[in-house]
Amino acid sequence: MCGITGILNSDAALAVDPETVRRMTRTLYSRGPDSEGYYVSGPIGLGHRRLKVIDLSDAAAQPMSNEDGTVWIVYNGEVFNYQELRQELEVKGHRFRSQSDTEVLIHLYEEDGVTMLQKLRGMFAFAIWDSRKKQLFLARDRVGEKPLVWCQVNGKFLFGSEIKALLTFPDLQRRISPDGLGSLFAYTFSIPGPRSIFQGVHKLRPARYMLVRNGLVQIQRYWKPDGRRTPQLDETEYTERFCQLFEESVRLRLRSDVPVGSMFSGGVDSSLITAIAARHLKEPIKTFAIGKSTDHEDPELVRSREVAALIGTDHQGFETPLNMIGRLPAIIARADEPYSLYPALWSDFLCEKMRDHATVLLAGNGADEIFGGYRSYPRVRRLNDWYAFSEGLPRGLLRAALDRLPKSENAEGNGGLFKDQLHKLSLSPGERIAYGTSQRLARIARPLFHSNFWEEISRDSITDIVREVYEEANAHNHLNAWNYTSLQLTEAHGATTMSDLIGMGHGLEIRSPFLDHKLIEFSTTLPARMKVRGYRNVRGCKHIVKRAACRYLPESVVYAKKYGYGYSIPFHHWLAEQYAPLVDRFVLDGGIRKSGIFNPKAVGELVLRHRATRNMDDAMCVNILLTLEIWNSIYMENQRPEDIDMSL
Repeated sequence: MCGITGILNSDAALAVDPETVRRMTRTLYSRGPDSEGYYVSGPIGLGHRRLKVIDLSDAAAQPMSNEDGTVWIVYNGEVFNYQELRQELEVKGHRFRSQSDTEVLIHLYEEDGVTMLQKLRGMFAFAIWDSRKKQLFLARDRVGEKPLVWCQVNGKFLFGSEIKALLTFPDLQRRISPDGLGSLFAYTFSIPGPRSIFQGVHKLRPARYMLVRNGLVQIQRYWKPDGRRTPQLDETEYTERFCQLFEESVRLRLRSDVPVGSMFSGGVDSSLITAIAARHLKEPIKTFAIGKSTDHEDPELVRSREVAALIGTDHQGFETPLNMIGRLPAIIARADEPYSLYPALWSDFLCEKMRDHATVLLAGNGADEIFGGYRSYPRVRRLNDWYAFSEGLPRGLLRAALDRLPKSENAEGNGGLFKDQLHKLSLSPGERIAYGTSQRLARIARPLFHSNFWEEISRDSITDIVREVYEEANAHNHLNAWNYTSLQLTEAHGATTMSDLIGMGHGLEIRSPFLDHKLIEFSTTLPARMKVRGYRNVRGCKHIVKRAACRYLPESVVYAKKYGYGYSIPFHHWLAEQYAPLVDRFVLDGGIRKSGIFNPKAVGELVLRHRATRNMDDAMCVNILLTLEIWNSIYMENQRPEDIDMSL
């Protein structure tokens, strides 16, 4: 786990300035507090910050080269099957001077070129400079656990683990991207790639690689699941296959030369991970839980302690301070973008506490998205069965009928509501989701923006990402396609992004066994009944995970009431109550409101309406505007996070 950055000049005769690479690299200090390294030669410059996890010796330092110095790599993440890959390479004659997974990647590239990506099992973002081809090869893991951003400025290609590394380059102008800001309102928690909040700065999307040569950039996707191949198994066989894949995933993620712990709520996901991990470790695994400070002990702390005793872990629980909002500026500064996933506040506190006890942490990220764990999934299951029933509807006839209806800008007037419903029926499921996202964006965000700025937003391209990802799932049912879409648009840019930025902010590596790509591929082949049982009860959600967990844990643990990790905090109500002074200071009086992007009158009406009604859509907008103003203070007005007044 590290931070990477670099520059490639399109003009091979133009040398990279070593000081520029050093300046970019030092912005990534928190991602790699153990050491730093550089490689600068002619048009290429690579920088690396290191967090030592595998092979703690200097032999594993980066940037790292092959034997003759023609191939160089900077790499962030972990390839968990590196030992097996190393054995295969040694049989083919490759020789190693370290025990690191980094060196495995170099030799695998020499052997297979870009097709090496098909063999990697893990979380990664890396850049490989091939001096013979004069080509830079960059790649990101399949679900986006590790970040990678890039831009092109004045004949220079720049990349890094974080946007702040690129912002040190003086020729890169800091301008807000209309599409980036529009995406934030469309997807609520963060901005999905390829967009970012800055014009001209792009995120490499998950499961993609880039080839950069002579100033030209090529981007290709190298992986997608194939859910059309559906094995005909009974429930016991499906559960057995899940257990095999998940045990292997957990076991691989225990490979480390530093202490391993577990983020542990006592819920089914973290308990299953920890129970399996405990079977493969010689010493009791360290577990860490978090709870709210109240007059009575938080039930999540109580449950985590009881389940930890059952498994036999070395357990610690921490109560959060009553006021966590003061952490927000530091989190936004690390994230580089407005970041409205408020459980980040609680995760940040927990990571701060865990840093003294472990360096690698197991987490349950992705379980709910992949296997249908949220309360909304019984409704998705109903839609799944409706789509299966209505698949043969004559959409061409529906579209023809739609064209004959009178035109109306008002959905409530002139038959508009009926027309809207008929329009939805005429769409494929992926198109329907994109349409709903577009309607939501227009309903929520359009009144807030000045009309000129609203017209700058490429709304169709923003919402078409949903359709594209949905169809990319290649799933044989709607539930599986929706799971994959949630994984790639919510998880990859929400909780997974949060885990990386919060963990790395405290020098921690967070590993998520549920995000193993082999497990994801298996999940897309499951019938809907193996994920969600019934149409109403949340107890039927994540069925296969619970069936598997019953092999390791008592049913009383597996089917206990679900507590939201940080989500049970009434943050949206707090915005209207104890955090109202912050909203007044930032949202009503801040610079963004006066920037020409938003309609000040509409923003004021939004805040008053939220305080009167506690409407969730309004609360989400207030939350975005609050984090956006803090981001603006740091990145556009150059305030230090610690100097921002967060007093109540």
